[in-house]
Amino acid sequence: MKLLRNSIALFCALTGIISTQYSFAQKIDVTKRPDPLPAKSISFPAYKEFTLKNGLKVFLVEDHEQPTISLSMQIRAGEVSDKKAGTATLTAELLTNGAGKRSALQLAQKLDSIAIGISATSVGDLTTVTGAGLKKHFPLFISLFSDIVTKPTFSKEEFDKIIPQTLAAIKQEKSRPGSIAQAMSRKVIYGANHPNARRRSEASIKSITREDIIEFHSTHYKPNNSTLAVVGDITQKELTPMLEKAFADWKKSNVPLTEVPPASPMPVGMYFIARPGSVQSSIATSSLAVPLSNPDYESLSLDANMLGGSFGGRLFKTLRETYSYTYTPGAFLSRAKLMNRFVTVADVRNPVTDSAIWVIKQEISRMRDEKVQDEELTRIKRYVVGSYLLEFEKSNFVANILQNADYNGEPMEKIKSYPERYSAITPAQVQASAQKYLRNDQTSIIVVGSPDILPKLKAMGNVYEYNLDLEPVTATSEKVDISIQDLFQKHIQALGGKDKIASIKTLITKATSSLEAGPNQLQGTFTRKQKTPQSESTTLDLQVVKQQTWSNEKNVWTSRNGSPAQETPVTEAPKQKLQATILVSGKMLDLGYKAEIAAKKDGKYIVNVTTPIGDKETYYFDAQTFLVSEIDKTQTTPSGAIQIVTKFDGYSLVEGVMLPKKSTLENPDFNITHEYSYEVNTPIDDKEFAPPGK
Repeated sequence: MKLLRNSIALFCALTGIISTQYSFAQKIDVTKRPDPLPAKSISFPAYKEFTLKNGLKVFLVEDHEQPTISLSMQIRAGEVSDKKAGTATLTAELLTNGAGKRSALQLAQKLDSIAIGISATSVGDLTTVTGAGLKKHFPLFISLFSDIVTKPTFSKEEFDKIIPQTLAAIKQEKSRPGSIAQAMSRKVIYGANHPNARRRSEASIKSITREDIIEFHSTHYKPNNSTLAVVGDITQKELTPMLEKAFADWKKSNVPLTEVPPASPMPVGMYFIARPGSVQSSIATSSLAVPLSNPDYESLSLDANMLGGSFGGRLFKTLRETYSYTYTPGAFLSRAKLMNRFVTVADVRNPVTDSAIWVIKQEISRMRDEKVQDEELTRIKRYVVGSYLLEFEKSNFVANILQNADYNGEPMEKIKSYPERYSAITPAQVQASAQKYLRNDQTSIIVVGSPDILPKLKAMGNVYEYNLDLEPVTATSEKVDISIQDLFQKHIQALGGKDKIASIKTLITKATSSLEAGPNQLQGTFTRKQKTPQSESTTLDLQVVKQQTWSNEKNVWTSRNGSPAQETPVTEAPKQKLQATILVSGKMLDLGYKAEIAAKKDGKYIVNVTTPIGDKETYYFDAQTFLVSEIDKTQTTPSGAIQIVTKFDGYSLVEGVMLPKKSTLENPDFNITHEYSYEVNTPIDDKEFAPPGK
């Protein structure tokens, strides 16, 4: 054994010496990039296509490597079929919340017992229901899948749960500037009221009834309006009778045609959506593009890949590498049957928003004005085609191609020849597509960001202003007929007068409180004790959540859910102390706040306020009563800046001062409502403004 080990060691040593000498003899130039290997051709995977007795078209891709089967049902009804924006999405989300004879819980338990997940989504023209599981469970799997697609219960209980969840999701969407920019892009390119531009809103969701959901399902979910893709360890002989049995009660019938009118783009220009507190601007340039069937579609998609389809794209090289404006620029051409958008995107720092727009416009101009070099074009084409071919490792990718080709009316020969056809696109075709479709007079720019960047955008041309609900800012500014000093003087008088405000040494506020976070609702109480000059204690008790704060002239502390009180970070303490001031809005100018009237709109004076520590807030003063109706501020969180809106309602006179009866705090994560009662100048021991033992 020892001799054997020594022999192996000697062999390895000699092999190393020989291979080292050989490598030096080759004189490899390590500075030269190796040539790519020849492209490998692949054959489109085999599949079977057949139709059930009820008219449901089925695609089968057999894959016997693993004992699993996946299903994908594609229904030709999505957001474009909505009568009320959000109906298709709610219908899809409710499919798995009870079906057949099973409640939502019973259905979830049954699926869990066989380790199967089924989900449904609705986007654009289509709704898709997917699921996967082991072959040995397929009889039960297909039975449950059929119930979910054809026999959802849409129970009132589940409907009542999903509405607040959806409203909470919409608020979350408003905290994602990229999503807002894309929604606005669809509106600008397709038309304000076009089906392809529909976007669910709080108002549209609140208008949807359970009956609307039932009607949408009964109208559009039909076997002759759907296709089913089956992928996995099963043959057509095994599959057909199981499908016929599972879908025997699903009858075909006439389905109304969803009329999709031609695009009616809004005026070309700059569209700005103010999002206070944003430290970045989300930019999207958008142009109307050709349908999927247009011969120019593929060369135009290559334009998109040249600009920003990967790390090798031109926008990546300029916006990121040359100017360091952003990490993640990009470009894409949407892939829809009837009409599409050509879009470039970038999230950039506020100060360089206008500069980044100029860079993007220059790169688009280069696509029109300069013929791309063969080397660059070949590299991009190889990347796109190579990525496409790699996807064939996934059987579900093949099924998805089959279903989409069927919906889009694309012949399979066109699908199969895509790699060769894309690889053959010439520099002249790329430039011709850019010249035809990427024109300045057909490209709009959408920017979502801080109001501070608006002056720079206006210097570039006309700007259309919209709010976070994608509604035009139409309120005409009225003439500001008052100075900031006079406004605060009237506000002080409205509160009760300077002497009365100064006479309040303590204020105890008690409230019944209600917090809504998606489907969750918590009830509880809120107590706030304030004492001049800047001492405060608060307790918010929502049964499962309890938070307490204390502040005095020395320190600020916080405790959550009974945990030991922790001192607030030095950076946050000054803010807490300012908030502890009794009737702070009546003392702002004396405390060193800076304020200016930004506008007068909708019967309100809009005042931008900067606190003594530099925080920005916006106050809305009613032009009739001069009382505060709303305060907007921005708070930094680990996931980014969020806007917090506090609205006040129903002022009443309490011991000679006007105080609100109710307030509602709104942010993307939750809403909390307080209904108040007050005690004025009730003695408070200073010990209450520090945690026990402090």
